[in-house]
Amino acid sequence: MYSTGVALLSTVGAALLTWLKNNRFKGHASTVERDKQDQTTWPDDLPRVQPRRFLVKWLRTLGRKLALNRRKTTSSETASASVSRGVRKPISIIVAEAINYLYWPFVCFGFALTAWFCADFLFQLMLPSATYQAIAEISAPVLAIVTPTAVGFWTNWLAVKMLFHPRRQNAVWRGLVPARRSELVDSIASGVMQQLISPEIVHAYLHKSAIVQDFVTQSAAALKETIDHPKFRMELKGVVYGLVYDFATSPQTRLSVEELVSTKIRDWTGGTVSEKIVEWTKALWGPKVLSQVVQALPELPKATDSVLARIDEYLDKVPDLMERESGRIEDMITKVIVEGLRNLNIRQVVKSQLDKMDEQALETMLTSNVTTELKFIQTSGGVFGFLAGLAFVYPASRPFLLASGLGLWLAYRFTVKK
Repeated sequence: MYSTGVALLSTVGAALLTWLKNNRFKGHASTVERDKQDQTTWPDDLPRVQPRRFLVKWLRTLGRKLALNRRKTTSSETASASVSRGVRKPISIIVAEAINYLYWPFVCFGFALTAWFCADFLFQLMLPSATYQAIAEISAPVLAIVTPTAVGFWTNWLAVKMLFHPRRQNAVWRGLVPARRSELVDSIASGVMQQLISPEIVHAYLHKSAIVQDFVTQSAAALKETIDHPKFRMELKGVVYGLVYDFATSPQTRLSVEELVSTKIRDWTGGTVSEKIVEWTKALWGPKVLSQVVQALPELPKATDSVLARIDEYLDKVPDLMERESGRIEDMITKVIVEGLRNLNIRQVVKSQLDKMDEQALETMLTSNVTTELKFIQTSGGVFGFLAGLAFVYPASRPFLLASGLGLWLAYRFTVKK
């Protein structure tokens, strides 16, 4: 009797399986009653905002607030710099600027000395010997002082000029800088990379100067000001609701869900006896499940109510989170900057930019910030020549000049910072 019952059950099961295979569930959309689906309406208290417009609008607002915070910081730094600029100049700079006022007088000394040499040659040929001797006796002391002054100035002037001129190749002399342009460019590029903006130097500077930390702090403040704006929060909720609403009510979404659910039901197989029974009967329950899933889609936006209610809570935590994690954020930004420098061949970039500059532009770049110093080199030659001529003409001034030099040396030794 038991074996007969088992055989009968097996026969019925096999027949049912055969029927299910022949009438397999297809999952067509026509089996879904779309006319009975609930339609979701847009809440009256939420604005309709396009995500792209929302991002552009509030990113610009965030950028303006961040720029405003940066301007405030820059203003305070500028005020501090102004106070720093109020510090007295070193005495060497004051002396150099004062001596540089002698530049044009020394230029005139050179032209006057050249004119005198020409006139002296003519006087020697044209004037009587007694008259010439009288002029020579009067001019000799003046020449003894003016000559070394002019020679000292003009030789230094010529030495400075010979660093950069002539710029073109010739058979006599070419400026030392143009002649060694390639080596100089390589040296500058290597120096910039190794001693100025190497990744290690930039990494140490970023940590020491706290630039990244200040940026993170200012960004957190700007972000807090932005997300605390009531309109921002309301529009964000509208965007979130709108994304879910568009997804749930889109015909494409409905077709995709129907296809996905239909495929899952059609391809589902069971392993146990109960699961096999479910598999055999899916032609019966499959269309109902698909219908319920599709009908539930329009209700999906309503499920965001709990999320929207907690958006304010989440937003309030963002600035505090940035402040708590400011150290990690700073490390991350610093690592990104340093890694970018490692991947960027700064030496080649500097070299290529320098190679684009002609000799005149290169000279301007090298000398634009040391104009006072280069002029001092020239005028100091004239000053030292003047003192040498003064000591030569007036021997009585030599002890005074020697004592002055010794006094300056002693003042340096006793005041120099160890």
